Amino acid sequence: MQRINRVPLFGLLFLLMAGCSMNLFRDDAGGGEFTFDYLGDSAKIVSVNDTDESGQPYNILRVPARELVAVDYQQDRTIDVVKRGSQTLDEAQRIYDIGLTEAIVSGHAFQKEPSQTLYSRIDPDGTGYYLITNGKPDRSHSIIFRIVSADGFILATDKDMDGNIDTVLENSIAAIDISMIQPEYEKTLQAAQVEDKVHLTSNQVQIPRNSD
Repeated sequence: MQRINRVPLFGLLFLLMAGCSMNLFRDDAGGGEFTFDYLGDSAKIVSVNDTDESGQPYNILRVPARELVAVDYQQDRTIDVVKRGSQTLDEAQRIYDIGLTEAIVSGHAFQKEPSQTLYSRIDPDGTGYYLITNGKPDRSHSIIFRIVSADGFILATDKDMDGNIDTVLENSIAAIDISMIQPEYEKTLQAAQVEDKVHLTSNQVQIPRNSD
């Protein structure tokens, strides 16, 4: 089985959607914002549609409780500068990644090839398992595997769609060890295949073109 790497400081959306054009929020005329929780603190990503000569939109990350203000000047999912706070670029990027991921998965943000939930299953204890594609089914190049329970959530990726989890970007569920994520992913893939949401070969996860 392929070794799972935990990459806590790499940009989630860079890994999943490098080169994919993305608009952060649906209110294109006046910008928009998305609020999320980061370790118990309220955090916000604000999308600003600049009206000066450059006309260049940008994103601001704010975490007031941590006195953090950081800016992504190109809306390319990468923090360019920490304007306020003692956090490093990597630390600010980590918070930004989590916020962007939550915004996209919840439908508050979108890109030209929008993410979609391909398949989900719920265990009797209420734990949910979700396969999320990073684009239209016939042009996807990676899968987000998301586990959500009352205790927290897990975000992991199968970047090559080969049936192996490559990176674990977030694991806040103490009851689920990293070593358990691959078996749960395989179990979810098998269940999705039964419902014709995916087709599994020896080294590839294929998504039918008619998959909803």
